[in-house]
Amino acid sequence: MRKLARYTIPDFLGTRFSSNAVRGLAAILCSFVSLVAQIQGVGLIATRFIGVDFAVGIFCGLAGILVCSFLGGMRAVTWTQVAQYIILIAAILIPVSMIAHKDGLGWVPQLDYGGLMARVETLENR
Repeated sequence: MRKLARYTIPDFLGTRFSSNAVRGLAAILCSFVSLVAQIQGVGLIATRFIGVDFAVGIFCGLAGILVCSFLGGMRAVTWTQVAQYIILIAAILIPVSMIAHKDGLGWVPQLDYGGLMARVETLENR
């Protein structure tokens, strides 16, 4: 992909096979896989947290996405994605920081990487 200077799989396949049809098919396939996973997630979250049926949760989630898209357009969809990424990053960093603090590495273990390597070296020399 780097040699062809393409950053997405559909762009790579379209260039590799010199076909816009292949590029379009790959884009649809990649988007479909991602969409199915997101819809499954919406259904599971609605079932677990709200207590509604799985199908009702999917319907409500898709209805919310549709309303957001219609009312705010692409800008609203983009800001929704920004909010999702911020939540995902926080959901990863907060538990990692808590585990590191519990293990005596501090709240931000990346800043004390040298100390951690010294501990690893000490343990290896035993």
